[in-house]
Amino acid sequence: MTRLFFKRIIFFALLMGAAVFLYWNYFVCQTQFDGHVLKNNKPLIVFDFDGTVADSWPHIIKIMNRISPEYGFKQIPYADKDKYRNIELKQVLKGLDIGSLRLPFVVKRVRKEIQKDILNIKMVPGMKQLLDTLKNQGYNLGIVTSNSVANTKKFLKHNNVEDIDFIYSSTCVGDKDKLIKDVIQKSQIDPESIYYVGDEVRDIEAAQKTGVKSIAVTWGFSSKKLIEQSNPDYLINDPMDLSKFLN
Repeated sequence: MTRLFFKRIIFFALLMGAAVFLYWNYFVCQTQFDGHVLKNNKPLIVFDFDGTVADSWPHIIKIMNRISPEYGFKQIPYADKDKYRNIELKQVLKGLDIGSLRLPFVVKRVRKEIQKDILNIKMVPGMKQLLDTLKNQGYNLGIVTSNSVANTKKFLKHNNVEDIDFIYSSTCVGDKDKLIKDVIQKSQIDPESIYYVGDEVRDIEAAQKTGVKSIAVTWGFSSKKLIEQSNPDYLINDPMDLSKFLN
């Protein structure tokens, strides 16, 4: 009787674990891939979107402050937003009481709200010229982001950017290394020929976990001082610096 009882408990626990895994991976942490990864010998440059290509962080902070009463997390005083550039995003989220269970739902809501404002978000100065230059030089170009594919495509179209080969999106903020690994498998490009460009410590960490070259930019969410501490392979202060060092 006792043995049968424990077997049932174990079976129930495994069943619940499988249910939670499926729910989390298929309904909460959703991914979407749009475009194609070119299988050729050309290097691949993968960009983060928010803060790297789009100057969207001021808009995101305003949205998060607006929805914070609904989701029960703290606000970021807009006047103090630059202070948060010296703190890693995971620590910022912890300070705001946005835990890992709540975060994907907040991300989805921010995506929905930012869609209404996407055409008012500016592209980082010099980024359009950089993307055009890299494509003309023969590089494959992609975007890996926590924002939605729809928002990213709408932004790129509005800014007359037609050079991006693919957009890979996930609602789970910590999934970028998994997305990059998938890109490596899809493209069959040597990780040494793949560069990931991002504005946050987590971007650099994702690149380091996957063995691709990490390029940190200093104009995004993380300050130059903070992102330098993550030991990126390269650090650039202006978009066109990327084209110069690659060539």
